[in-house]
Amino acid sequence: MLRANLSYSLRPHSSSAENKVGRRVWSSGRMRASQVVIYTRMIPIHELLNRIRWDPEFGRGDFQLGYYDRAEHRVILVPFKEVSFAAESPQTLQVTDAEGQSHRIPFHRVREVYRDSQRIWYRGESPR
Repeated sequence: MLRANLSYSLRPHSSSAENKVGRRVWSSGRMRASQVVIYTRMIPIHELLNRIRWDPEFGRGDFQLGYYDRAEHRVILVPFKEVSFAAESPQTLQVTDAEGQSHRIPFHRVREVYRDSQRIWYRGESPR
């Protein structure tokens, strides 16, 4: 059975040790077809957010965060420039909605991150 990558990486797949977690070779019959599948680790969201905030080279670009809104039951995209981080609550980010109300979003509700309109990080389906 063929398997695809299970998670997303910030860089294209390479043979570097930091990206390669496991390796599986699949073959059929007399080695007529073979495929190497490299599993990459998914960077934790707090590490990605810190990299966007503190790495000047990587932080160039137009970032958007998609978080799951429990009231609307959908993922809402917000520009990273409109996100703030409170020192007293290190596992949350703060977002102001269209009505001017401020909301704290825990990191586990962040579902996707976009850089220049291209998705670079994805957690998976929203809970139902």
